Amino acid sequence: MKQTKSKSRTVNVLSAACAVLGMSPTAFGALYSESFESGTLSGWNAGTLNGSTTTVNTDLASQGIYGTMNTFTVPSTFAGYTVVNILDRDARSFLDSETATISADVYSNWANPQGWGVYDNSIKLVLNYEGGYQVLNATSGSLVNGSFTSLSWDLTPWAATITNSGLSYSSIGFSWKLGTYADNGTENGTQTLAIDNIQAVPECGAFALLGLGGIGFLGFRRRAAC
Repeated sequence: MKQTKSKSRTVNVLSAACAVLGMSPTAFGALYSESFESGTLSGWNAGTLNGSTTTVNTDLASQGIYGTMNTFTVPSTFAGYTVVNILDRDARSFLDSETATISADVYSNWANPQGWGVYDNSIKLVLNYEGGYQVLNATSGSLVNGSFTSLSWDLTPWAATITNSGLSYSSIGFSWKLGTYADNGTENGTQTLAIDNIQAVPECGAFALLGLGGIGFLGFRRRAAC
C-alpha cells in the first residue's frame, strides 16, 4: 500500500511539472526501450506468419546490430482483410497506467506481383485484454516499402485499462494488416517485416521533475535575495 501511495504522489508531482513546463510527453525519456541488442526477443513472443516465425537476427536493424525480422509468403489465393501477429507480450510487464505513447521503427519490403490490388498494408497495435479487444491505427508514420520508418500509437485512453493488475490476461502486440483483392491466382507475394527500437513514453518523466526542481531552486534563490 505504501508503494502505491508513493507512486501516486510521484505521478502527481510529475504531472504538475508537465503543466508548469508546458512540455509534451515526447520531450522526456522513455519508460521502456528495447532494441533487441541482447540477441533475444527480450520477453516478447514471436508471431508466425504463414509458417514463418519472427526472429531476432543481424539482417535488419534500425539501430545497433540486432532487430526482429520475418520474411513470409503471401499466398496468391489470398483476398480480403487479415490481421496477423508479429510480436506481443503482457502489457503489464513493461507498461504502466501513465504510458502516453508507444513507438517502433518498422521495416517493410513487399514484392507485389502483377495482379494484386491493395487497399491496406499497415502495422497495427493490437490490445487484447480481459473484457476487450482494440486494433489501433498509428497516430504518426506509415509503412515505406524498402526502408525503416518510425510509427507511434496513442495509448493514453487505454493505458490504465491494459495495465490493471486485476486482469486475468492483457496482451499488447504489433500486427500486420493486409487488405487486398484476389490476384491472378498464379503468383505469390513475399513480404519482409522488421520491428526494432520499441519505446514507451510516459505522460511525464524525470526531466520534468528536474525542470520543476530547477524552477523551485530559482524561486528559493529569488526569495533569499529579497
